[in-house]
Amino acid sequence: MTGNSAESIDSVVKDTVVEPRQSGSSVSNEINEVDNRSVNGNNERKNQDDDDEDDVVESAGDGTTAADQVLHGLPLLLCAVSLLLCMFLVALDQTIVATILSTVGNKFDDFGDVSWIASGFLLPTAVLAMNWGKISLVFGRKYTMIAAVILFEAGSLMCALANSMNVLIGGRVLAGVGGGGIQVMVFVILTEITTIDKRGMFQGLIGAAFGIASVVGPLVGGAFTSHVSWRWCFYINLPVGGVALAFITIFFNPPRTRGSFKEKLLMIDYLGTVLLGAGLTLLLLALSLGSTTDPWNSAIVISFFVVGGVLCLVFCFYNFRISKIPLIPWRVAKVPTVMAPCLGIGFLMGAFMSGVLYLSTYFQVVLGADAMHSGIDLLPLIIPLVLTSICMGVVVSKTRYTKPFASFGTSLVVIGFGLMTLLDAHSSLGRRMGFQIITGLGVGCIFQSVALSLQVSAPKDQGGVLVATAMLGMFRSLGAVLGSSIGQTIQSVVFSTGVSALDLPAGIDPDTLLSSPDTINALSPDLQTLVIDAFVKGFQRVMYFALAFAICAFLCTIFFTNKRIPKSNTGGHKKNDIENPKPSETSEKTEA
Repeated sequence: MTGNSAESIDSVVKDTVVEPRQSGSSVSNEINEVDNRSVNGNNERKNQDDDDEDDVVESAGDGTTAADQVLHGLPLLLCAVSLLLCMFLVALDQTIVATILSTVGNKFDDFGDVSWIASGFLLPTAVLAMNWGKISLVFGRKYTMIAAVILFEAGSLMCALANSMNVLIGGRVLAGVGGGGIQVMVFVILTEITTIDKRGMFQGLIGAAFGIASVVGPLVGGAFTSHVSWRWCFYINLPVGGVALAFITIFFNPPRTRGSFKEKLLMIDYLGTVLLGAGLTLLLLALSLGSTTDPWNSAIVISFFVVGGVLCLVFCFYNFRISKIPLIPWRVAKVPTVMAPCLGIGFLMGAFMSGVLYLSTYFQVVLGADAMHSGIDLLPLIIPLVLTSICMGVVVSKTRYTKPFASFGTSLVVIGFGLMTLLDAHSSLGRRMGFQIITGLGVGCIFQSVALSLQVSAPKDQGGVLVATAMLGMFRSLGAVLGSSIGQTIQSVVFSTGVSALDLPAGIDPDTLLSSPDTINALSPDLQTLVIDAFVKGFQRVMYFALAFAICAFLCTIFFTNKRIPKSNTGGHKKNDIENPKPSETSEKTEA
């Protein structure tokens, strides 16, 4: 052993034990005193751990701990405002285009590709969710969020200035890439700037922002289209997104992640990223094509389903059995109380998106409302959703329970969509409002409960909470895409079957009637009645689909954790036990 090694060992011993005395009895007494303090300290820690685990903190997985990220006061408030604005814009972009499709189709004289204005945004949002989570783990939350907002803003500007349908669709895809990152990073950053016992209140506000934007999207789009220009549906993102970006840049300053740029690049699983991205893209493209332009039994749709499914299976095998730096670690995916919230939010979003979109169309077709008034007709859904979401955030934070509220909320959603299957062309105002109120109350109970239930159950070491939160974002986006696509398919097939035998005027087909409800008013009274009846049948089938997804969401809540939310930002490691790992140490071999 070298002299330097001996000196370093002596230094460690002096720092960690006791300084030696001349008297042997003094040494003995001091050692006994240290032992007694150690035993007493261990007992105190044990009692505290058994109570609420308040001494444990989460490892952020990037060389810092979750406690390093927590904000207070004005920085917390402004960062929360930034996250609210970002989530509002992304949710708004999912539905704001619903009322501008016919206008844009006329502008560019291209109705064949008009459905891609919506699909082009939703597809990358779902496909890239997990990738954004991994990128944030490697390069840091702040710069990942900034990149996502910049991409979203660039895509929005591209859409606003588009002079052709292809440019518009390209802008929507670019905005969707950024939007996917925003949806994931909003919850990731919120998870880290707040302690878990206060997180419910903020997540309630995020849920309220998402609900408001999803419902008022058609209203805002209709107002811009009618009174200004459809381009303002995209211009509006620029100033609001700019404010959000400024707040995040100035007030969110987490510790820098460790390691060189090269080391960080080596932490990304490129093969897994390609496999998952390609597989999900093909599956979602098949759904989108089958519900819009191509028959379900066409060669391209079947090929996309088969190849996409195979790629997803290959990804699962590679990710869980081979990869040393998996995109989805097995230690996270194997936890039932983590997967249950992911599946639950996916089913809930599928029900919610299909229900909201076609409820808005119901008001336009059946009641003859324009886009703006159809948004007003949705107020019985949005007002209780917002109020309940905010109130439940406080209630969950106070009671520290998540499962009862998630189960109660999904049960209300089941009842609400079940009642909506009864809506027809002659339903009274009271029924339309009452059914929406029940559904809105249910949805408002769920958003914060699902996220907190997952975060309580997720592994707290090496970024486990971050990965689980990214998974939740992926399933949320997948559910929205599936709900929109399947709902569109059901409505289109049932409606087309109902009107195919009718003697429609030249130039008017079922797709035109659905994409532009105003054309129904140009039909004769007898034809209007038959067309509306055909639409109502399709609408009721969509509500049955939403009901089925809502039931699945309720069943998922049965498997939510029964644990209460800890009283502080707890996790699986003792504060004194966490050593900031180097980036190279955050890669792990998966468990068989």
